[in-house]
Amino acid sequence: MNKDKVISCIQDFFEEEHIKEVIATIKECQVSGWEGWIQVEFAHYLQKKVYKEQKANFSWYREYKVHSSGDNHIIPDFWISSDEDEKSYFLIEFKRSNSGKLEDEMKVDVEKWRNHIVINQGKLYCPTDNNTYNNLGVFFVGVDTNPANKELHVEGVTLENYGKQSQYRIDFLSVI
Repeated sequence: MNKDKVISCIQDFFEEEHIKEVIATIKECQVSGWEGWIQVEFAHYLQKKVYKEQKANFSWYREYKVHSSGDNHIIPDFWISSDEDEKSYFLIEFKRSNSGKLEDEMKVDVEKWRNHIVINQGKLYCPTDNNTYNNLGVFFVGVDTNPANKELHVEGVTLENYGKQSQYRIDFLSVI
């Protein structure tokens, strides 16, 4: 996939009626701890709709560990392969909130990845398979059932915003 296809894929996922209904129930019943649920639903969407039905030629992986620095690791929620190069990937980090503090929670992930990119210059070293991959950028996807729609600002970082709706937001941190 390329960057635009990843954005479209995420946006289409949130347009699924089932996803809208469940998020509405989460809001109505004030359910907490549902970040894992949305990740499983997205994995199902990638495999069933995008890969099998749309016949998109790409690979995706879930929670594949990346060495950051020293003994530190980062575990992105998803890796999406690029159609540019078999060793290049876009990464996706999901966050959820019921409190209107989504941007504050997303900021932690943005800072973590900003530091990784500064240290590793766009490379992703995976201790699991001892390979190094190219990081094409990180998507930060946030869902808040009580959105405040604040700006997501992290010192020294420029984020491209691709959807800031009442239900979800998509921000992209470029490696370049």
